[in-house]
Amino acid sequence: MSDINLFQLGEKISTEIYLERYSNKILQESEKLFVSDFLFPILGDRLRYVIPQYPFIDSEGHRRQIDFALIFDDYRVAFEINGETYHSEGIIPSAQFDDNLFRQNEILFHGWVLRRYSYNQLLDPQWRERVSNEIKLTLRKYAHRVLSNSKIVPNSIQREVLPLLQSKRELGWTKGLCIMPVGTGKTYTAAFDSYSYFTANPNSKVLFIVHKLPILTQSKNSFENIWTNARFGILTGEVKENVNTCDILFASKDSLYRDETLNLFGKEYFDYIIVDEVHHGEAPTYRKILDYFQPKFLLGMTATPERTDRKDILALFDYCKICEYDINDAIDKGYLVAYEYHGLTDNVDYSRIRHNGFKYNEKDLEKHLIIEKRNKAILENYLKYCNGDKAIAFCVSIKHAKAMTEYFNMNGISAIDITSESRSDGKTKEQVIEEFRNNKYAIAFTVDMFNEGVDIPNVRAVLFLRPTESKTIFIQQLGRGLRLSSNKDKVIVLDFISNYKRANLVRQYLAKKVVEKTKPNSNAYDKMVYEYNPKCSVYFDDEVQTILDMQDMENHTINEDDLIEAYYDVMTQLKRKPSPEDINNFGKYKIGKYVNVFGSWLQFLRAINEITENGYHYPQGLHFGHILYILHTIQNKNIAGSNIDPKFIRLRGELEKDNGDLATFQRQTKYKIQGMMGMKLIDDDRLSQEGVDELKLTRLGLKLYEILYPLIKTLDISFKDKEKGLSWDMVNTAEFFVSKIKDFLNKNPAVRSEFINIMLETDAVNHALSYLYLDCRKKEIAKAVFYQNMFETQKVIKYCEMKGIEIPSEEARKHRVPFIVSILEIMGIVTTNRSHIFIEKLLVVDSLFENFTTTPKTLTTLKTALRQNSSKNLSEEDIQICKELFGSSIFTDKFYLDNIEIVE
Repeated sequence: MSDINLFQLGEKISTEIYLERYSNKILQESEKLFVSDFLFPILGDRLRYVIPQYPFIDSEGHRRQIDFALIFDDYRVAFEINGETYHSEGIIPSAQFDDNLFRQNEILFHGWVLRRYSYNQLLDPQWRERVSNEIKLTLRKYAHRVLSNSKIVPNSIQREVLPLLQSKRELGWTKGLCIMPVGTGKTYTAAFDSYSYFTANPNSKVLFIVHKLPILTQSKNSFENIWTNARFGILTGEVKENVNTCDILFASKDSLYRDETLNLFGKEYFDYIIVDEVHHGEAPTYRKILDYFQPKFLLGMTATPERTDRKDILALFDYCKICEYDINDAIDKGYLVAYEYHGLTDNVDYSRIRHNGFKYNEKDLEKHLIIEKRNKAILENYLKYCNGDKAIAFCVSIKHAKAMTEYFNMNGISAIDITSESRSDGKTKEQVIEEFRNNKYAIAFTVDMFNEGVDIPNVRAVLFLRPTESKTIFIQQLGRGLRLSSNKDKVIVLDFISNYKRANLVRQYLAKKVVEKTKPNSNAYDKMVYEYNPKCSVYFDDEVQTILDMQDMENHTINEDDLIEAYYDVMTQLKRKPSPEDINNFGKYKIGKYVNVFGSWLQFLRAINEITENGYHYPQGLHFGHILYILHTIQNKNIAGSNIDPKFIRLRGELEKDNGDLATFQRQTKYKIQGMMGMKLIDDDRLSQEGVDELKLTRLGLKLYEILYPLIKTLDISFKDKEKGLSWDMVNTAEFFVSKIKDFLNKNPAVRSEFINIMLETDAVNHALSYLYLDCRKKEIAKAVFYQNMFETQKVIKYCEMKGIEIPSEEARKHRVPFIVSILEIMGIVTTNRSHIFIEKLLVVDSLFENFTTTPKTLTTLKTALRQNSSKNLSEEDIQICKELFGSSIFTDKFYLDNIEIVE
């Protein structure tokens, strides 16, 4: 280490320590700012390799200095900061300015990579990010090893997905599918999760399978940033490195599927397998690989599962979907740039082009699309909207790509065709892609080479020169331009549209919400209204708009005013604020319409300033002894002087301020009353603008009291030491009441059926059943896991969003979930001990099927099949539904539950 470097290896560094150590060399505010805001955030402790005022001898023999010299291994990078008073022409004498230019030329002459920045750039918010990004790019290209220890942390989407992966494995899932759009870090998600698995299981072997070779190198580079000190292997047709000695092997599926390759490994050789772009998973080569290996966990990653064989992909993963995000999620969270989309008129008459029911004839497309008039329009619009910036253009065929490349080059735009065809110039596809990546060409014309896997972030325009016939392909190709890059705030999208089949679907692909508009004073269809991401811009030529509207009219399914008016119609009818159930039961439009238009029911509720306490939906501090006491007290009109005397009830307004014990009791009473209101056992105060005047049993509450009355008469439902003060602490425990009610119901099957149906009116019970059957899918689960993870499911998250309530905290869950478990125990669904829950039967209820469009007849058919434990009379679609719900082992002797009960 040079004696001018004042730091030792391993020494902890901070901005303050660095500036203090070099206080006699770093004098300018601009230089201090460069260290604190740019170098240290990028390099961390490796700032030790940056030496300020580094001396060198120029070609004339004079001693010179570099403002900041990074010296690491064989790397030499020089940073020059034009300070507050130095270097700028016009501020310093011309002779000094010229000498500075000479000095900086000498830095380059001596083999340094040189980057110059002004003090203004370091201060300007519009320049700061660009400077930081350029430093990172410079170091990655010219000194990448200095960044090798830079810590990469999960982004916000990854921070949501990684715990889900872990929790599903804890539940016993051996497979999982993650659907995440380009730019959200699918590869890093896989790297973080597999490394976590590897750390917990140090002798495990990991396999990463890719569809195309360019993805292999990119993926391996990403993993190297996370997997420190791991042994990496490569297996392709041409390269075989560390195949049997590595911790993680990166393999192309075209090499791996061959018998001689598979035979190199035992079926259980790999503990963790990752399949990238798994929407290719149904290809025969993939099927052969995945049928052969038997890992402890199989992770599938894709951005685009919207294809006709989506069900096959889900089946491949035993219907175990970990998460699903779309492009708009990523744009909203800042992981992709926005797009400016232009739907431009394309004067091609597709009625003259043959179509086989799936796609257009390629030869016909070439004949009608490769014409001078169209080529000229494409070039003119590219120059008009894209200003000659870097672009990828998607063509109908290799011939089309070559023709467009020739046309652009003839007109002064540097262009290259990148296709699957071998090149006459002898260059490989990888070489040409790298040339395009390094900005040798302004535009690349391709067919499908860039659909997936190849990331070129600084692409600023995407051109669709072909009819869009698949959402998968459209989203993949759009995604090529959405990557973040320095000083890039959007991507320009040019889509040339005419009357091709399903052209109108382009608006659906782009839209966040789609609503059907009716004509004034009528329910007649007017047009479809598309709402796009507010961060993006979407424009259509008038002629294109007409074509798309006509296709919408032919297909044809409301705006905010329609929904708001319908909402107030229900309010007027009911004389209170409608609930989601009221909207579905009495409204002109179902709740789904509100979700489509406003984004969520919660967004709608926020518009009218309404919030719901989650105690109504997930009872807290409540057990069946309390329920029996409250039912009995209300029914026998003994409220005065009881624990539910009106003076103790504060559902709205503040609790007592001057009496702590009374305030505590009021809070406990509130929780119990809210819980029973949420269970629909007593009148809900939310159903009246003024609240309830007195507590009354609902129809369900009266029914529950009637069926349990023979038992209630025999039980002590009094409280301990009441003479000492207010208390909800009963003589008998919660477990006592669970046991007594369960025994009573088991002796009275008809009463048990009624009890189950009453409990199923509680949403939280249905959520618990869904979590047990659709997520856990196993016989035993730890209580702690159940308490935590039930509220992490997408079903519960969406429910809370719709109801306008906050998801309970981890601590609150410990007070809410035990009561739900006690209901399941009474129903005979589970048994418990101190630490675990054991699932005893599959209770088939309608709510389990709510994510599927099923008619009453279909639902009856599914229930019959499940009762008989046989799929003999089910259609393929019905079997698909059951497998996606309960797992691939349903209807087999491997299914984990023998006891199946149907709720009619």
